[in-house]
Amino acid sequence: MLPDDIAITKAKITEKPFNARYDNIGKIYKYTILEQKIPLKARYTWMIGTPLDIAILQKLAQKIIGEHDFSAFSIVKDLPDNPKCMIFDAKWTENEFEKIFEIFGNRFLHKMVRSLVGGMVAVLKNQFSSEIFVKMIIEGERIVEFGTAPPQGLCLSKVVLQQ
Repeated sequence: MLPDDIAITKAKITEKPFNARYDNIGKIYKYTILEQKIPLKARYTWMIGTPLDIAILQKLAQKIIGEHDFSAFSIVKDLPDNPKCMIFDAKWTENEFEKIFEIFGNRFLHKMVRSLVGGMVAVLKNQFSSEIFVKMIIEGERIVEFGTAPPQGLCLSKVVLQQ
């Protein structure tokens, strides 16, 4: 049996061996931030407790799209030989109390999504500028220190398979 927080929504018999980790074209992750304390959602969100500027977050997310060396947003000791990832889409949406970051890419480095979220929130908290955030994406080097978003807000939303 699967744990309560994992669900299989679709299964298919294949003719050849299949590996969900390697035989896909990409994955979609979502990261949820709560701007207001809601105890029933604490287990699956990052509760920040202050409003976040969705327009700035959206501008930063757009800079992530494309192929980049995401070394600045990963754990150095865990970097693969090729730290480049192709990000097809990155966007923020919102509802009454939540900001949700959604990212679709061909692959992700260890802690990459959480580091990207942590970096964008750091920009909003004036820890460093949006120009420095973009420079880290372009150059692949962490030039300022910032916190990684906590794990409870992250969810693997979908594995996108080849047709």
